[in-house]
Amino acid sequence: MILFTDGLAIPGTGCAGVFCDNQAAIHSVNDPPSYRSGQYLAIAVREIAEQLPIDFKLRFYWTPGHENIELNERADTAAKEAAEEQDDPLILRSSLGILLQRIKAHFNIRKYNFNPGRPFLTSAPKKIADSLSSLEKGHAAVIFQLRSDHNPLNAYLHRFNLSDSDLCATCKVPETTTHFLLHCRRFNTQRQNFRHKVKKEKIKINLHSAKALLDTPTIFPLLADFVLHTKRFTFFVSYLPDPK
Repeated sequence: MILFTDGLAIPGTGCAGVFCDNQAAIHSVNDPPSYRSGQYLAIAVREIAEQLPIDFKLRFYWTPGHENIELNERADTAAKEAAEEQDDPLILRSSLGILLQRIKAHFNIRKYNFNPGRPFLTSAPKKIADSLSSLEKGHAAVIFQLRSDHNPLNAYLHRFNLSDSDLCATCKVPETTTHFLLHCRRFNTQRQNFRHKVKKEKIKINLHSAKALLDTPTIFPLLADFVLHTKRFTFFVSYLPDPK
């Protein structure tokens, strides 16, 4: 559902239907962030959908996960046959151990090789959802865009031909989330102010790690304030406090 909705960000059509086998995710699309089944899907889909034109019609439909889909039916049948054949507890434990090793290896590979400009986040979803739900709307949206890597930075926009280049206009390197948070010279002043506030609040965190910034809920209000003051996320400029 996330990948299909993401593809709609490419201009060209005025309506689309999204089919999903997760009823909880569909029901959650119009609800504010909370910790329950399917919520991580709903949050991601909401974020992508908000970038579509206002007159774009988007409908969500529930469909059974394996019904009348040949490859899914075959996969389901193969899984059932394997379960019936391997009823020996020793075999099952061995198979589970191998599977867990492969999953761990897969995520270790992703951690170091997939999209190096995007931090590999590990905080529990409930911890993040609780924090976002307690933030002011604009601040919560900014943090979510940074964590999901769906944001107005050129590295993301260029993937959908919404920006002529993926480069930072100031530094001439890919404008990724990590570059924006830690390195962009254009926002040195705002970044210094942000780090000063963090130290003043005595929050223990590695300020030179994008993963630490995006995985530590206690710092979210200050981080969102930093992003707003860069005015790089133009849609959220209205959430800046009025100058006194």
